[in-house]
Amino acid sequence: MTKIWLGLFVVLGFTACSSDAKRELFVPKPECKGDSVVPYMGTNPQVISQLAIGSGGDGFDLDGDGKPDNKLGGVSSLAQSAIDDSFKNYSIVIPIEMFDMPAIAMDSCVKFAVYLGAYTPDDDGDGKKSGIPGGDCNDHDPNIHPGATEIVGNFKDDDCDGKADEDAQNNPSTDTMDRDGDGYSMAQGDCDDTNAAVHPGAAEICGDGLDNDCDGEADRSHDANGVTTACSPYSSTADIALDKLSFDAAGNPQIVFNNGSIKKVTDPQTGDVLVLNAGPSIFSVNIPVQNILTLDLAITGATIQ
Repeated sequence: MTKIWLGLFVVLGFTACSSDAKRELFVPKPECKGDSVVPYMGTNPQVISQLAIGSGGDGFDLDGDGKPDNKLGGVSSLAQSAIDDSFKNYSIVIPIEMFDMPAIAMDSCVKFAVYLGAYTPDDDGDGKKSGIPGGDCNDHDPNIHPGATEIVGNFKDDDCDGKADEDAQNNPSTDTMDRDGDGYSMAQGDCDDTNAAVHPGAAEICGDGLDNDCDGEADRSHDANGVTTACSPYSSTADIALDKLSFDAAGNPQIVFNNGSIKKVTDPQTGDVLVLNAGPSIFSVNIPVQNILTLDLAITGATIQ
């Protein structure tokens, strides 16, 4: 999946209680003619790299005063930094796939599904995710994770400090045997002498859940200058599992925009550009605000440009 920047402005719709007749805020738009939305059968897969809450002046006219208003605008200053952090540490990953879109060009009917991706999984269920700072160094063994007790004699890095079989005083192992035949012993820094794919200097393999280069973190690497290279969901080779919450009971995507279009727009600075417009659509979303607080919102109208 490739990286894309999409400004997604989420607008929460409220209808004021009054004696006036109810005003229909969002006129339903029929699905445009074209290919059906079938999970995993789309084209041009992308990953949304930024999610933003619009200001109070964005969105639809919800109160009937003739001006657009965004009822979520007031929480933007509180929630936006938490949303940004969630994108940076990959706890929020939003893949999308297009339908009835064989090429990126002007198109009167574009459909797409939006998913929740699971890029930093906890496959072994030990409560620690791989691929993040201070994360799990072996996501295949629930007994190996930060904070675990180092077991001398199993030839593995149990506590994810980058060393295998260090003693109680954190002194590195003096064992010079190379049990897995990778050219490194534990005394030379091998953090798993049972797996030849794991040793100092090994290339980090994104998504395998192992600390291939013995820096103490799986799916992340650090060079000699301390610069960190994290395996990224925005890489063209990223393999992103889709969370089951992305689908309804029938297996259909929960969030679908089925009446979008791509038009050419002239930008004063960049010239002609293609712009995707879709929505409004209806769905629910959880927005993290703090570690112990999330906003669980039923969105009555959302547009993507």
